[in-house]
Parts: sequence; C-alpha cells; structure tokens
Amino acid sequence: MTNFKWSILLIIPFLFINCTKQEELSLRVLQFNIWQEGTIVPNGYVAILDEIIHTNADVIALSEVRNYEQKSLAKRLVEDLKERGFTFYSDSSQDSGILSKYPILNQEAFYPVVDDRGSVTKAIIKVGQKEIAFYSAHLDYRNCAIYLPRGYDGSTWKHLDKPVTDINLLLADNLKSKRIEAIVLQMLR
Repeated sequence: MTNFKWSILLIIPFLFINCTKQEELSLRVLQFNIWQEGTIVPNGYVAILDEIIHTNADVIALSEVRNYEQKSLAKRLVEDLKERGFTFYSDSSQDSGILSKYPILNQEAFYPVVDDRGSVTKAIIKVGQKEIAFYSAHLDYRNCAIYLPRGYDGSTWKHLDKPVTDINLLLADNLKSKRIEAIVLQMLR
C-alpha cells in the first residue's frame, strides 16, 4: 500500500512539470464554403486556389465538396496547389472536407451525407510532435429559421408575405432540420 501512495506522489509532480513546459501551438484556420467546388461562378475553382494561398491558412474546413465527374476534389486541390509551390494534405471526402499543411494521420466522416442533409468530417492532424483533432461541418441547409424573421422561407428562400417572428414557429422550423442531430453526434464522439 505504501508503494502505491509513493507512485502517485511521483506521478503528480511529473505531470505538473510537463504541463508547465508545454509548447504553445498556433494555427491559422479557414472555414471555406467553396460553393459547389467553385462551379457556380466563372473561374471559381481557380479563385478557390488563389484564396487558399492568399489566406495562408494552416488547416481549412471545406464545405460543398462534390467530387464532380468522380474526380476527387482533395486530390485535385493537393496537386494544383503543389504546382503553385504549396504543400497540402487532404483525404477524399464528401460534402465537408479538410485541407491541411500538416500530414493527416486519419480522417473519417461520422455524420455522412444522406439526402444532402449535411456532414461532419474529423481528421487527426500531425502538427510537429502533436496530434490535433480538426472538424469540418457543413450542416443541413434546409429549415434554416434565421431567414424567417428576414421575410424569407428557410428552405426555398422565397419571399414571404411577412416576416415570421414567433419564437415557437422559429424553433419548430429549426427542429425540422438535421443540424441539431449532427451537432449532438459530434459531441458524443
């Protein structure tokens, strides 16, 4: 019993010393809705590449990854950025993706896209000697109640006869989406 007590006493100072000597970690993060991979606007894909370089972000959460024509957006981004002299890592994804200047050790979608109702992707990224968890979320776009008080439908964005400001109606509309479900699942992981 005495040896057990001493081992706890030895561990506590060791943990304290290690905690006080931790390195500070600083990352520049960008959340980027690429609007259907940039296909909606002329030269949109090139603009995505330009903005990634311009922001100098270390890790990027991407929304609206579509992998059109069965071509991996992750692979295209990594290759095209490399041609411009920038090294990034990315794994294939759908809807929400991750791009990183640091190696991605593992990536998984744990709220996968079903009927275009959103997604959450998690990556473990190696930054120096540390491993960090980084999430990219693109939540359900339908029943977006924030549009109702502005006078627009939260699913079709059509103009309404008048703004909806009744809190119970706003909450009920919001609950019809899958956003809360996706967030709760993320917190449980």
